[in-house]
Amino acid sequence: MASKRPPNLGTPSVNANTQSQMISLDAWESSVPLQEKQLQSIAVWKHQGEQKPLPLKFEEDQVVPISRPGTPLRTLKQREGSLRPGSRPGTPVLNQSTRRHPLHPAHPISTPQQFHDWFALIERSIQHSQETHFRSHLSQLTEQLDKCTGLTEKVNRVDDDVIRMLSAWKSIEEGGRSLQEASEQLVDEKNRLIEVTDAISARLAYFQELERATRMLNHPGDDVVLQPDFLITVERVDICLEYLQNHRDFREADIYILRFQQCLIRAMSLIKIFFTASFRNLSADVERQLAEK
Repeated sequence: MASKRPPNLGTPSVNANTQSQMISLDAWESSVPLQEKQLQSIAVWKHQGEQKPLPLKFEEDQVVPISRPGTPLRTLKQREGSLRPGSRPGTPVLNQSTRRHPLHPAHPISTPQQFHDWFALIERSIQHSQETHFRSHLSQLTEQLDKCTGLTEKVNRVDDDVIRMLSAWKSIEEGGRSLQEASEQLVDEKNRLIEVTDAISARLAYFQELERATRMLNHPGDDVVLQPDFLITVERVDICLEYLQNHRDFREADIYILRFQQCLIRAMSLIKIFFTASFRNLSADVERQLAEK
């Protein structure tokens, strides 16, 4: 019995000229050879496509048994509705309310346009299913990009904080350097003032010696020349007088020279008085001793 060929629904008629212009797949591959890296990439994609499970939309309708759990369905023919409930209890039966698959046509296909519409729906479903892992990968990349963007913003804020801290540190360093220079200048000024103070104190010592010498020479009594500080005071007065005579540019130097000279005269007078009184007493003692003999 000869098999009948099904009618070609939706297939456009192609004339002989169009068929002569079409090129075969082998001729196309021979005219455009692929490189080894491209062939490896195609093999990888082919392997991934072979392992990809069918979309959920193409799974067969689930038949829910109404009998005992654990009783398997018999055959595909029984799933399609040819199974009749048996006489024995526990025989599984089909669920009468089986739902229709979304990709199944609602009405039988009778025109080429309906076939094209149904085929376009199938292609869109397959394309959406094939792009699922790309969309998932894209969402993961977007999430990672958002995280990287957040990290970049945090790094930028930290960088700004570090720049502000660095500028503050530089200003503090400049302030510390200027403070150090000012402190060094103050130390130098202090040392200079100490030297000036020491020099002034050394020079004032010559002027201050006048008061001490005057107090010593004005001491009451003729035995002042016998005190141990008398000769030291006379020597200091002589040294101060010589120093002031060599530095007459000092303020009131002439007055102090005159007063030191008066102190020397007073000291010589005290020595003269003491010597005269001592010599007179000694002469009187000698005369008395001679008179007694």
